[in-house]
Amino acid sequence: MMKIILLSIFSLVLFTGCHGVGGQVRVGGSYSYPQHMPPAHGLRQHYRYHYYPNAEIYFDIGRNMYFYLDSRNQWSFSVNLPIHLRHHLHNGYVELEMDNERPYSRHKYHKNKYNNREYRNKLKYKYKKQRIENKQRYKYQEQKQNIKQNYKHKEQRFESKQRDKYQDKKQRVKQKYKDKEQRYEERQRNKYEKKKKLESYDKDKYEDDEDDRRKKGRRDERN
Repeated sequence: MMKIILLSIFSLVLFTGCHGVGGQVRVGGSYSYPQHMPPAHGLRQHYRYHYYPNAEIYFDIGRNMYFYLDSRNQWSFSVNLPIHLRHHLHNGYVELEMDNERPYSRHKYHKNKYNNREYRNKLKYKYKKQRIENKQRYKYQEQKQNIKQNYKHKEQRFESKQRDKYQDKKQRVKQKYKDKEQRYEERQRNKYEKKKKLESYDKDKYEDDEDDRRKKGRRDERN
């Protein structure tokens, strides 16, 4: 019973990728490769890998796992690649599709086919071309963004100019109306003052005429 429990715990550790030293598991010795569910009856499971010829590294896309040769020239696998091997990932890879969960089982064939000067140059040219295309795409996107930003700034300046123009026109109309109103009020005031002066003049004249009539009447009475 104890052996079954220990075996279950050990299998769980291997399935979850938990390991004791350096985040990796060695193939061979007392370590075993993690087991997977078998495919349906009559079908063979396919695995997709990225193979890096310069570093002899395999990357399993589906399981997110790296296969590489360690310092003892033994195949190891881990979800995290050692630091000293990571810079090789920028040298380009080959896409492989296999029905084997151990890609290094055909490593000799892959090495002979892909790790030669002609193929390396071809791969180098391919990724150089991709880098140029990415650079051109980035440059195009940057130019597109700059054009869009310039158009946006131009539109903002135009809107600001139109807004200032509208505000200026509004202010002029307002000032014109205010001046017109002031002139009208001034005319009305002058008219009223003029009318008031006329009324005062007519009143004085009437009073003078009344005085003249009274004086004339008194003279007539004496005579």
